[in-house]
Amino acid sequence: MSRRRFTWHHGLIGAAVAGLIAATTLTAAQAQGMDGPGPYGMGPGGPSMGPGDMGPDDGPGGVGPDDGPGMGGRMRGGGRRGGMDDEGGGAADMTEHEVSVNGVQRAYYVHVPQNVGHPAPVVFVFHGGGGRPQGIARKSNMDEVADQNGFVVVYPEGSASPSGRGGTWNIGGAQTVSGSDDVAYVDAVLKDLGANVQIDPTRIYAAGHSMGGVFAYRLACEMSGTFAAIAPVSATMVEPACHPTSPVAVLHIQGAADDRIPLRGGRGRMTREGRDWPAPSKGVAAWSRFDACAATPTSKTEGIATCESYSGCKAPVEMCVLAGEGHPWPQDAAPKIWAFFAAHPKVSQ
Repeated sequence: MSRRRFTWHHGLIGAAVAGLIAATTLTAAQAQGMDGPGPYGMGPGGPSMGPGDMGPDDGPGGVGPDDGPGMGGRMRGGGRRGGMDDEGGGAADMTEHEVSVNGVQRAYYVHVPQNVGHPAPVVFVFHGGGGRPQGIARKSNMDEVADQNGFVVVYPEGSASPSGRGGTWNIGGAQTVSGSDDVAYVDAVLKDLGANVQIDPTRIYAAGHSMGGVFAYRLACEMSGTFAAIAPVSATMVEPACHPTSPVAVLHIQGAADDRIPLRGGRGRMTREGRDWPAPSKGVAAWSRFDACAATPTSKTEGIATCESYSGCKAPVEMCVLAGEGHPWPQDAAPKIWAFFAAHPKVSQ
């Protein structure tokens, strides 16, 4: 399936979402006023997200293979070159490394451009459920953006999903992978990376697609002192108890026609019966409160992108909805995400 490019100039990454989605979903501003019982207005106890709720892409029963089957064959050992993923995309410029988390060896992949900064910004990119690091590297095109801008890209690898197809993430609420401490894994990756690369501690960021974007929200909640900004793509927030201790900038990108994590929330095309996604706008509204933003956002449309932006924040919060787009990673999202990240280093409280 071809992916449309969307017109989205750098200056609009602080703009709008209202007119486009008014007839189809709650805006983040509307969601902000719907607190209700439970976390950020999602009802008592938040969403029920147990193992297998995400479907074939994000684990059995959930969102469907986001990144394809990944490498045909695994390599181990720090510093080895990544291979070619099964979808035909290249991942030859990544090196593979390992960390031990609670006695379990886990891999992660790194792309370091020749013009890397000193100290270097670091962007984590999390694959979707059932995906692989190689798949999201190819689909996101983040390596090319890193080569142009001198930042390090880290592609973590999720724990094996219950279906055995690719990796998945422990997204919060209910454990998706029993015994998988993915927050500790990310912390271990940062420490391991820091032993080899001079990291700029004020410029550590996380982007993620689908379940990887849901996990990026969890990192913002639980590692708010580490991450300066996150960019969830085709995702939502399900963390039932989010208590950030530091501001985190948020750029959320969502397709208006996403049938797996719907813009209005509720059951996606491949979600188990009785399991509902919170509307993405609710998580955005929650972060507008966490970051002490003004209550009313501004909105603007350019091309197929309609963006809603909060002002007066300790860290900016924005949501952009793409007309006619579905669940896949948008073709030219990576440079837009980096522009947002680059403009928002870590701020003090």
